[in-house]
Amino acid sequence: MKLKKLNLKKVIVDNYNFTYENEKEFKNLFPNIKLIVFDDTYQKHFADEIINVNLYAKKEKYENAKVTILKPMLDKKIKILNKKHFKREGIFISFGATDARGIGIKVLKALKKRKLLINFYTTSANKHLNKLKKFCFLNKWCKLHIDEDVLTAMAKARFGIITPSTISYEAMALKMPFVAIKVADNQELISKYLTQQKQKGEWIKMSLF
Repeated sequence: MKLKKLNLKKVIVDNYNFTYENEKEFKNLFPNIKLIVFDDTYQKHFADEIINVNLYAKKEKYENAKVTILKPMLDKKIKILNKKHFKREGIFISFGATDARGIGIKVLKALKKRKLLINFYTTSANKHLNKLKKFCFLNKWCKLHIDEDVLTAMAKARFGIITPSTISYEAMALKMPFVAIKVADNQELISKYLTQQKQKGEWIKMSLF
């Protein structure tokens, strides 16, 4: 097998589809390779080490496991952007690379009457691109950005509509106010954390770097 030929000491996995049973099978096949997995939903693991990079992460949530809690892994470019003084304008919208549930077009239609300046960011992997292109072509207040620089866009935006995922940490680091719409089950814990912070009336008082 390829792993045996590579003579690896460690393998790091960041994939929701790599389950407890997969981890167990891996360790049975390669007992001498250290298996490290990323986790953000407190799943059961058979790995040698678990890494959680979320602000809400708590070691005590994991039973009988070696856990490493790290700060969110953010692009160093954010530090550079924060030193610049952009004129903030427009609304930044992004629902991930694919907008799997297709709520982007629904949100745009809901905002149509307001005629706000909207910058909608997505990627070429979005299956709803044709609908988005048509909508933004007919509504000039909406600009569609495909495979473009998201971080700079957030640094320039007055407000954001995003998902409670890694992008919410980036938004906080860039000091962009936002509302987050949960579109996937694995966003539940971040969503709860952000809600708790809002109820406290506090912004995140910590360095994300």
